[in-house]
Amino acid sequence: MEEKKRKPGRPVANGAIHRRIATQLRARMAAGEWPKGSNLPARRKLAKAYDVGETTVRLALFQLRGEGWVGKSPRNRWFVRGEAPVGPGGLGGPPVDAPIAVVIGQNLDAFLESNEHRALLRGIEREAGATKSPLTILQHDAYQQHLPPNLDALNARGLLLLGTFRYKAMRRYQALSWPMAIVNRPGLHWKVHAIRGDNIDGSRDATRRLLELGHRRIAFVRLLQMQLREVDAPSRQRLTGFREAFQAAGLEAPSAWYFNATPYDKPESPGIQAIFDARPAFTAVIAADAPRALLVQRAAEARGLRIPRDLSLLTFQGLEPEVPEFSGPRVDFERLGREAVRLLSVPRRFRQRAIVPMTWAEGATIAPPRVTL
Repeated sequence: MEEKKRKPGRPVANGAIHRRIATQLRARMAAGEWPKGSNLPARRKLAKAYDVGETTVRLALFQLRGEGWVGKSPRNRWFVRGEAPVGPGGLGGPPVDAPIAVVIGQNLDAFLESNEHRALLRGIEREAGATKSPLTILQHDAYQQHLPPNLDALNARGLLLLGTFRYKAMRRYQALSWPMAIVNRPGLHWKVHAIRGDNIDGSRDATRRLLELGHRRIAFVRLLQMQLREVDAPSRQRLTGFREAFQAAGLEAPSAWYFNATPYDKPESPGIQAIFDARPAFTAVIAADAPRALLVQRAAEARGLRIPRDLSLLTFQGLEPEVPEFSGPRVDFERLGREAVRLLSVPRRFRQRAIVPMTWAEGATIAPPRVTL
């Protein structure tokens, strides 16, 4: 029979049916009925064999997965891992030397080309070292779409996701049982932890500063991720702050002021040139990141415009900026990496949305407009 529904707020009894089924399944695996690496029967068959509902079997399997007895393959099949490892205190779970897995959705050399990413990984390494947790770094462009081979068998202490990942891949990552955090992304739709810089507040503050200088026509350049065919998530949040600053000032920022730029664009690309072809002319530009700001800067120079005399320009960077002379909000990426590791100690059921504040850096690229509109 299916177990009775318990009243709200009442703790699960030690003798709950799913626990008893987990005990029986554990004994059958230990006896070799299902060898290590083999698939378990489908949930429907197990439910019929034990005369319970599939939900009860599912709870039993999740308990066994938490103990390390079973895992779930990318094809959504439950398989036998083998005898549960011994974790801290002799309990089932990851062993004391289990690694923290860091999955990077691109080639590591390309990832480490930016100061932001180097600081982020440095923060992860230092916090992992402070907790004596080894790191396993898995990196490849293919991991944006597919899980790394045998990831589920790694038996990691936790998982950090760095970079951009497609929806189907994120569903598969989310299905893993480990503590998990999406790093430098909002992660709004996923049942895992997430940590990011305060993009909305940082952009709102930056836009407000330009408005107070007298700028009224301000272009916003977003990063378009070609692989995902969508605007980059931090860019979307920064655009939200941009719009909110205009609304707070009682002004409007039309969508015609938003421009997309890809990682493959050049200063002469149509998306960048459209900023300078607009009439009336823009007096300031906010770029979602330093590479996009450099495109705008070079395109302005090619047209004989001087920054900031003819055009103000600001962008978002880390505390170790790629281009120090750019004004704009900055975030401590090393701190972001450290706090991402700390999130892994929080159970996933207490989902966290951590935010690292941004600070303003006064560079040499903004000034009042030559003509106040």
